[in-house]
Amino acid sequence: MTRRGENVAQVNRERLEFIRHISPGQHVGVFWEDEDDKTSILVSVVKDRLRRGEFTFILTSDPKKVSSQLMAKGMMSQSHENYLRISDARQIFHSGGMFNPERVLDLAREVVDETVNRGYRCLTWIGDYAHLLYDQRIQSLVELEEGVGKKAPYDRMTAFCFLYTKGIGCGELIRIIKSHGHGIFPGITMTMT
Repeated sequence: MTRRGENVAQVNRERLEFIRHISPGQHVGVFWEDEDDKTSILVSVVKDRLRRGEFTFILTSDPKKVSSQLMAKGMMSQSHENYLRISDARQIFHSGGMFNPERVLDLAREVVDETVNRGYRCLTWIGDYAHLLYDQRIQSLVELEEGVGKKAPYDRMTAFCFLYTKGIGCGELIRIIKSHGHGIFPGITMTMT
């Protein structure tokens, strides 16, 4: 475990090693406060999953920005298009302006089935949309994360949930942390048991 304030290069090496050990069936919470830190983790996860030859699905509120970030790191070439898809979260799970946690789980099942049918052994799901819920009930976010932990098709999926921590109350944050088996926090990586 590395603590905030230690050498940034050391933190990044430990994060990458931690990410490399995340295997199918695991639910990882990536808790972030700084956009550069979030981008660094996202790039590390995608790079590792592409190296493994796993299909990676990114559901984000800003697909253009994520595409640009990955392109800047050389990860959006045509050779990657069979392994990587980026979708706009606002179009996918907001219906009539309301959030539906079950829709996200249904989508996860659909993408897992598509991934397996295409011959991949595992889907890596990256969710970067939690901040979209802050204008609604934070309870929806808690319900989603607890539901993902219990209902997602984890035998064929690994989930990395990117969660912006500002604006989440302490009680809700504790429930969200508990719903993940592993966590990456600003300056810290850990397995939660």
